[in-house]
Amino acid sequence: MRHYKHDMTLVYISVYGIDKQINPIGAIIGRNAEKLYKVQDFLNGMKVRIIKYDESDLILSVREAFGVSDGDKEYSRIKNVYLDSKSRKIKIFVSSEECVAMLVGHKGERVTRASALVRKNIDVRVERESA
Repeated sequence: MRHYKHDMTLVYISVYGIDKQINPIGAIIGRNAEKLYKVQDFLNGMKVRIIKYDESDLILSVREAFGVSDGDKEYSRIKNVYLDSKSRKIKIFVSSEECVAMLVGHKGERVTRASALVRKNIDVRVERESA
């Protein structure tokens, strides 16, 4: 389990499961959200966002770490995602500088959070069209 404290009101937690029969997010939340409420009480009422980390589906994990879903403007502009296993770096290619700015966030907050949650460096760049 990894966590990233966004500010004084929100904590992100990435979880992964070893047993495919058990949903790791459900295990963290607990029955009637009892475990989640205990975590929130421990964190003095901070809100918690839980994402699933899956090494076999790193692209989905990265998308969740950025907080980007299929219908979002940022996701539709993502052209390619590459993983360099030697350098443990993820390269995300998008369609425009505007999209780079959206994914990186103010002062790099979104890309820093996503990097911390997936344990890899993330580089967001504009994919140049070849003529």
